[in-house]
Amino acid sequence: IENFTREIHHATISTCNSSPTPIPRSSGNNTQPLDTQMYVFDLIGNGFLWHQVRHIMGILFLVGSGMEKPFIVDALCNTGIDPSIPTLESLPIVSTKPTYEMADGLPLVLWECGYREGDVMWRVDDTTSTNPASASNVSGIGKASPAAQQHIYPPFHQTSQQHLIKYTLLNHFSLAATVHHPLMTGSSAAPLGAGTSVQASREKYVNVLNRPRGEKVAELNEKWKTGAGARKLARRAAERAEKDAAADPPTTA
Repeated sequence: IENFTREIHHATISTCNSSPTPIPRSSGNNTQPLDTQMYVFDLIGNGFLWHQVRHIMGILFLVGSGMEKPFIVDALCNTGIDPSIPTLESLPIVSTKPTYEMADGLPLVLWECGYREGDVMWRVDDTTSTNPASASNVSGIGKASPAAQQHIYPPFHQTSQQHLIKYTLLNHFSLAATVHHPLMTGSSAAPLGAGTSVQASREKYVNVLNRPRGEKVAELNEKWKTGAGARKLARRAAERAEKDAAADPPTTA
């Protein structure tokens, strides 16, 4: 990959449904319910790089936890690599990626792919057939589909019920544990999403811009070409030669 420029068209943070029975947490000596309100970060773009969204969320978590100032977002985009994108003189040039933890991948969902109207003819399960393989045009959307009722919604319902039971059990276990082992505040963990976090003492925290930087893309590509890339090409050449020899065995007079 040599082009690392991607265009973001839309980015918002909105609320999701919250849990009716929050798992408790401790504040000082008093156990208080944990705020289980969920938020979703909607990102729309013309394409995304490998782990791009998880890196974005990792930085946003650092900003939200107070470890980093909001200007870090602009600073990390101030690469000076693409001449068509002007740099900000008030911020340092960050031409290679600093080391930091990206967000957990569990909440990441590719929700929708957009196409220009007329480029794709959508097909759905036949609304009059019980065969999941039968298909009709998009006009069938909105009608009761026997195939959908049989093959789509039951697994959704089963999975949601299983997770609700697990959550309810964990809620009761947490309540029971706080009787003898109250939770203490004062943790300096920076969240990474999905319940994961990284310990980061505010007194010893090193700002992202002051951390070691990774290698340049050209250097990484060259290492790959002479290392793993060269070995991969050699394996492919050997496999191709083996297939050619099997397809055309030598003959004897």
